[in-house]
Amino acid sequence: MLISVIIPAHNEEKYIEKTLKSLNKQTLNRGSYEIIVCNDASSDDTCGLSEKYADKVLNLAKQKSISKVRNNGAKIAKGRILVFVDADTIVKPNLLKVISKTINKKTAFCAPIQMYNNKSMRAFLEFNKFLLQNMPELGLIGGCCMAISKDAFNELNGFDENYLMNEDRKMHLELLKRGYKFKIINTSVRTSDRKIKKLGLVKFMTNSIHSFLMPKKADYIKIR
Repeated sequence: MLISVIIPAHNEEKYIEKTLKSLNKQTLNRGSYEIIVCNDASSDDTCGLSEKYADKVLNLAKQKSISKVRNNGAKIAKGRILVFVDADTIVKPNLLKVISKTINKKTAFCAPIQMYNNKSMRAFLEFNKFLLQNMPELGLIGGCCMAISKDAFNELNGFDENYLMNEDRKMHLELLKRGYKFKIINTSVRTSDRKIKKLGLVKFMTNSIHSFLMPKKADYIKIR
């Protein structure tokens, strides 16, 4: 198996079907990748929808962090490349093919360009893209979609389960310390703007800065 796509999900019935449909419409041969949904004790129809489109649905008791949910998915993954996608993120048809051509011994992890439905976020995302390309040591990888070789993932023992959020940033920085290369790939994904709508742009940005400065202490905001 070339790629395992891992989707953590808790009460995502409003979004996950579109995400799974986009992953089933990839230009990469369908036999080359598997889709794993990690159902984190959902009380809605997340599990039922996932069973229609995913190859595996892992039903979990409530986990303390998204890191633990993702790590559980990685344990049953057969792919040489792990792709972590959020349940509210729609990917382009070429995503997995581009990832398969990017990950190698030198470039152990990569991420696509992240887009929001909210137009007011465009300037922020362009700035974030600039920082990722020119100052990767800041670790500003977008967690809604990222890919990593399974060997590198296992070398770090997966995501740090003590982090409630920004576990992706910590992994990014740890990989850079070990000499692995990171690359922004030439495709994009679109994630929902539900947190921005719920919090408002100013509070969303304030929380983002807070979590950047104190990632381990920040609380993950659960908005469905």
